[in-house]
Amino acid sequence: MSPDEFATLEEFRGLPTYDQGDPQAQALRRMEGGDPSYAGEIAEVDILPKAREYLHSPEWEPRGAIRASAAGDEAIFAVFWRKRIARPSELPEDALRPRLDLPEPGRDFPGSA
Repeated sequence: MSPDEFATLEEFRGLPTYDQGDPQAQALRRMEGGDPSYAGEIAEVDILPKAREYLHSPEWEPRGAIRASAAGDEAIFAVFWRKRIARPSELPEDALRPRLDLPEPGRDFPGSA
């Protein structure tokens, strides 16, 4: 997408934009840092409507952008990382337990009159 189109994506304000040859751009593509909250999948999006689709998806998180230049033209690729969706086996032991202490059948809730 063009730099002007990219500027309309408010969610990317404050996130880094790297030149294609910058080592940080490569780190962004490789998902360096080993954060386990991400599934190890990225998307580089250069079409504005598609970028908006990714922004509305709860599975994807904007992480920055990469600027590419060729023959005097400049394009921006919005970079998204896919969030890991925890499987039940990956959840903490107490995550599947009820959060409320429910009364036994036939008894009132504590504090109710």
